[in-house]
Amino acid sequence: MNSRLTRACPRRSLRLSAAFALSAVVALGCSHDVEISYLFSTEAQLLEAPEGSFPEELARLARVTAPPERAAPASGLPREADPRPATAVLDIADVRRALAQQGLAPAPREAAGDAYATARLQLEDWLNARAARLAKLEGEDYNQWRSQRVTGWIDYAKDEPLPAIELPRELPVEFARYFEGALRWHTGQFAAARAAWLQVMALPEAERRYRSTWAAFMLGRAWAEEGGRAFGAERARCAREAERWCRQVRQLAADGFSDPLGLAAASYGWEARAALATEDYPAAIELYLRQQATGDASALESLRRTAGRAIYADAAGLQALARHDNARGVITAYLASRGRSLFSDHIRDSDSVADAAARWAAALARAGVRDEPRADRLAWVAYEGGLFALAGDWAALAPEESGMAQWIRAQLALRAGNLREGESRLRAALAAGGLDDEQRRRAAGELARACLALDRPADALQAALAGNLDPEIDYIASRVMTLAELRAFVEVRPESRMGPWLALRLARNGQVDAAAGYYPPEVQPVFRHYVDDVRVGFDAARPAGERAESFWRAAQTMHEHGEELLGSAIEAEYYPVLREKRADERTVAERTDGRLAGGVFATTAEELRRLAALPAAERNFRHYRYRAAELAWWAAALLPNDSDETARILATAGGWLKARDPEAAQPFYQALVIRCGHTALGQAAAKARWLPPAAAPAL
Repeated sequence: MNSRLTRACPRRSLRLSAAFALSAVVALGCSHDVEISYLFSTEAQLLEAPEGSFPEELARLARVTAPPERAAPASGLPREADPRPATAVLDIADVRRALAQQGLAPAPREAAGDAYATARLQLEDWLNARAARLAKLEGEDYNQWRSQRVTGWIDYAKDEPLPAIELPRELPVEFARYFEGALRWHTGQFAAARAAWLQVMALPEAERRYRSTWAAFMLGRAWAEEGGRAFGAERARCAREAERWCRQVRQLAADGFSDPLGLAAASYGWEARAALATEDYPAAIELYLRQQATGDASALESLRRTAGRAIYADAAGLQALARHDNARGVITAYLASRGRSLFSDHIRDSDSVADAAARWAAALARAGVRDEPRADRLAWVAYEGGLFALAGDWAALAPEESGMAQWIRAQLALRAGNLREGESRLRAALAAGGLDDEQRRRAAGELARACLALDRPADALQAALAGNLDPEIDYIASRVMTLAELRAFVEVRPESRMGPWLALRLARNGQVDAAAGYYPPEVQPVFRHYVDDVRVGFDAARPAGERAESFWRAAQTMHEHGEELLGSAIEAEYYPVLREKRADERTVAERTDGRLAGGVFATTAEELRRLAALPAAERNFRHYRYRAAELAWWAAALLPNDSDETARILATAGGWLKARDPEAAQPFYQALVIRCGHTALGQAAAKARWLPPAAAPAL
């Protein structure tokens, strides 16, 4: 708040009547600069399509039976994490185990295991050094870095030759062949890498128990990546090879071949990538869903990316997607969650979410989709795409207990100007299931706005409470409802947590005795003591010293407990940092400006009348630290000049303000220098030309 302490003579300030001063001193002080979106939003903003969460919508709309494969912890690492260190540890452990099964004597077996570990770590060191140099290149020459990424590191590998890596003679052949394929792979010799892994698969089953799944997996991955670089018939051939080897991985794991890395689960993702290369979106989506069902969290982003590409399929492709059960669910979930995406954006720059939603809704209509279990989500997408008639048709097919369908019906009614039907549908949406927490908050915010537009502030307050919309609660309870209406609301709904608001308004209106009973029980004794001290301070019949002591005690109470006394209307955890500018003042201005004029949610004449009719005393908002400082100012005014107690009060109270508002602290500094210039604190202030630190006075 930009208010400042009164610059008038302290004695003149004391001429205020006790009743007015008490009501002013306990004015609501907690404030915030949080955007009150539902109060400020225009009709167009409020009637935008709802927003959803892709993971939640995906879980609701697309399901597959969990496959037997389970993702290993390494395959569930974040995309930026490097699983190679864990792979190296498993690789070395497998080699030591295989060497032990060969019946070698302990000494040569240990030596062979150590030799392989050395070779494996040499490869890791080389890969790490290359990655570090590439990262440096990214910062120095992005185009060259990008080129080398695209070409599979081949050019960069020429500048970074492999060290001489020697494998032990005792190493089982499946490990030797697999390791050779890995070396070829990392140097960009992909055909040679595939040839080495095929040699692993050509071994008798008994001689490839450890590396069969690894080799088959890398063959599937290699063909999938090759398909991404190929064209036409060659791309289709690569996709078939990738599919064959990925399925082989899962069969090998089912047959008991070693799979400590969860490659059988990860193979679904690479098979899906091969399907994407041929634009077989339904197959890719089904495979990614299976990968996700194994517990692999990385599949979620793959599904998003796939849906973002699939929405641009041609007419035949969109029709195939619309007729595929899970593909339909995934793309619907993708479009329904575009507003609250936590992932990268795949909507093209030249397009919009609404355009994509309209294209998808039209495709569903052409495909004859009338999928009742998903009708509410199809209505959602049609609404987002601006196909309001189609949205209404699909919403009519949805069950009455669908919260989303009721919300869409409410939006359509409000868009048509039917405020009362919109209000009724919003209530039904909140009473039904299927909305997540954020959607419930928004529906509650719209209901509060509808009730305000119907001049029913008590119902608006009830809606805001249902959505835990503290800014709306603050505005309605503090500025729109009359004091009598708020008191009646609290009496009927004692559990509504509105007692603190009523206490504050009663106090601001001078009814401090009535206010005390509405504070929380733990705050009531503090408030009563505070009020008693303020009353004694204003009692002119009492000695000046006693009045000063009471004012100062009240000032300290306000400084120490101001958040409970004046800030209890808004939960502290929502607004831990209190602001000086009262959001209420901004709210009133924006509720009356031209942006909210017109439309179904327009500010009514009755609301404007209520805002103007609020008593001036209730509009006198200040932060509690200013109130504490003002009480301290009055205490100092009753004490003699050049008194150590006077100096300590001025220095202490000025210190409450100096860091956050030097201008408001300036009168305390001036009074300290002028009135207490012969005290130690007054001299320190004069020397420093500002307020010095001060211990609390012992009044």
